[in-house]
Amino acid sequence: FLFYIYPFSWTLAGGILGLLLAIGLIKKDFGGTKNILKIILLGLVVAAPYWINFFNLLNHSLYETVKERQVLLPSRFPVFSTLLFLDLILCGVYFWYTKNRSLFWFLITPVLALWILINQQIITGYRLFPGHWHWYYIVPFSILLALVVVFELFKKQKIIKIALFTVIALAALSNGVLSQKTFYHTKNQNEFATLQRYAEVFGWLNESAPRGSVVLANDFFSTWLPVYTTHFRYAFLRTDELYLIPDERIKHTFFVKLRLFGATRENIENFINANTAELDTILSGYYRRYSENCHRCYTKEEISALQQEYLEFFNSDFAQAIKKYEANFIMEDTKNDAMVDLAKDEAFELLKEIEGIKIYRIN
Repeated sequence: FLFYIYPFSWTLAGGILGLLLAIGLIKKDFGGTKNILKIILLGLVVAAPYWINFFNLLNHSLYETVKERQVLLPSRFPVFSTLLFLDLILCGVYFWYTKNRSLFWFLITPVLALWILINQQIITGYRLFPGHWHWYYIVPFSILLALVVVFELFKKQKIIKIALFTVIALAALSNGVLSQKTFYHTKNQNEFATLQRYAEVFGWLNESAPRGSVVLANDFFSTWLPVYTTHFRYAFLRTDELYLIPDERIKHTFFVKLRLFGATRENIENFINANTAELDTILSGYYRRYSENCHRCYTKEEISALQQEYLEFFNSDFAQAIKKYEANFIMEDTKNDAMVDLAKDEAFELLKEIEGIKIYRIN
């Protein structure tokens, strides 16, 4: 069932099973090998819909675009992991002192599988994002490995075992708490407290709006819209571009937001420049960051061309432009600086001219 959760999870499971299969054949453990084969075959049966869906994706017109958005980078360059190297040493130390072959193979199999998987690009020719292997799998497994080895090596020295066990566990726990507090709680607590006033609006949308309605709002509101309601956002946000959304639609909804932000011919450079976050998607900036080893890889010509496209959009009928894609509601947040221009009377009057779309102000 890991097939339906996360590609990194099921490839890790597959890597471990593949290694266990190879080890079983080398050791001539045909009973164990037979059991591993049963697990693999059962997994493939459970994953049949996944592979059907993946086959359809391979033949989709946007497949190459999505590969680039996901930063599937053509590469055969090997990746080295200091933590996995230390894990190998730890497994070697464990075996040297205990000679426990069964637990040794149990511990070293995931280590070897992770070594293979972080370097799978040598075989496939496409590099997956190494950071996901490190933080989601290598770090937690290394902590588990250290705890197991300490427990096994110091079975008789209870005081040392408890002391080391406590140090490792507290270090891991402290790192997790500190990371959560630094990157999530401290960083976002003021913003999230401010956004509590959206709760009433989300409740109203769930109760009063037809299921699956499309809502145009600022980025803060739109981020949580599909989390707390049964509705969809009109304009794309970061990570939305990873799905099967055509580039043209992403660019169009970006232009709609700029129009509401107050972008004009005179100030367009303030809205579209090398530091514009949306260019990571529209001009494949995230992909180019890794393939060209630079943070902002856009040329002046590319930015100028995008600015000119927006000015052509600016001169078109805005009401018709918004209705190019379905929109049922427009939520105007009068207190959020991200869409402050919507709070201006002229912007609100502009929106009121659009037929078939209900407009509400969030005060």
